Amino acid sequence: MVSLFKKFKAAFSGLGCAVKDKSVRLQLVFAAAVLVFGWIYGFSGEEWLWIISAVFIVVLCEMVNTAVERICDLIDPHLNVKIKYIKDLSAGCVLLASLYAVVIGCMILKGVLR
Repeated sequence: MVSLFKKFKAAFSGLGCAVKDKSVRLQLVFAAAVLVFGWIYGFSGEEWLWIISAVFIVVLCEMVNTAVERICDLIDPHLNVKIKYIKDLSAGCVLLASLYAVVIGCMILKGVLR
C-alpha cells in the first residue's frame, strides 16, 4: 500500500511540475477560457464530452512535449540536428492536438454536434 501511495505522490508531483511550466500554463489558460465560454454558451452534455476530451488531449500532448524537450536538453544542450528533429516531432504532436481542439470547437459552434 505504501508503494501505491508513493506512485500517486509522484504523479501529483508531476502535475505540479507541469503547472509550473510556461507552455502548459498557457494551454491551461486557453482551456479555462473554453470551459467558461462553454458554460456561458450552454454546451450540451455531448458537446461537453467533446470539449473536455479535446482539452485533455492538448494538455497531455503539451506535457509530453515538455518532457521530451527536457530530456533532449539533458542529452545535448547544444544545437543538434537529430535532437531538433525529435523536438519538432513532439511540437508537431501538440500542434495536431490543438488543431483537433479547434475543429471540435468550430463544429460545436456551427451546430454540427447538436
